[in-house]
Amino acid sequence: MRKHASRMRGRLRKRRSTTIAHPMQRLPKSRRTLERARRLRKDMSDEERILWMLLRDRRFADFKFRRQVPLGAFVCDFACYGAKLVLELDGSQHAEPEQAAFDAARTRYLEAAGFRVLRITTSDFFREREFAMDAIWNALHGRM
Repeated sequence: MRKHASRMRGRLRKRRSTTIAHPMQRLPKSRRTLERARRLRKDMSDEERILWMLLRDRRFADFKFRRQVPLGAFVCDFACYGAKLVLELDGSQHAEPEQAAFDAARTRYLEAAGFRVLRITTSDFFREREFAMDAIWNALHGRM
């Protein structure tokens, strides 16, 4: 009887540790958001495609990234759940006041859900890729 009880305690400990390791809340997604994310994965921009090639398969700092991730009502360009980081690759249209206000609201929503948001402009990514990758590295390691 005693051996069985100790085995059960070990199993309970394992279960507890896996639940504690992922304390972020699950964000609800609508069917429309899921379909939009699938469409965006197929129609990635050239900039997103290049960044994805650098991030995928744990190629960058051994962190797992996902692309075109539906989080709540939004679709984020890239997300790393392990570091609770969202990467947004923003084109020139994000400088317009209306789009900037939308982006600010999305950032507030994601931060309230436990994520940190890093925005990189496509022009910065093309002109100074090493600087952009350093910014991602620092964000992954909590130096944002």
